[in-house]
Amino acid sequence: MSADEEKSHEIALMELGDDAPLQLKRQVGLNHAAFMMESLDDLKEAYARLKAKGVKIDHISDHGLSLGIYFRDPDGSLLGLISYVD
Repeated sequence: MSADEEKSHEIALMELGDDAPLQLKRQVGLNHAAFMMESLDDLKEAYARLKAKGVKIDHISDHGLSLGIYFRDPDGSLLGLISYVD
């Protein structure tokens, strides 16, 4: 998932049936997946594209060293786009 061998991450996805239970509080599971953008300008451009396509922004977080834009995929999973702040 990453060209940087020291920052490699893996994600495994599987399809579950419609009757699968939702994640419970404090249960192991996916909280969110985030993708690092190359620059703050790239993050701003991605934000504009999301808004233009009508994607509802869940929230925007200032993490101090980085800024994150969070939204949900069609299945309700939380996704994020993050960039370090210059």
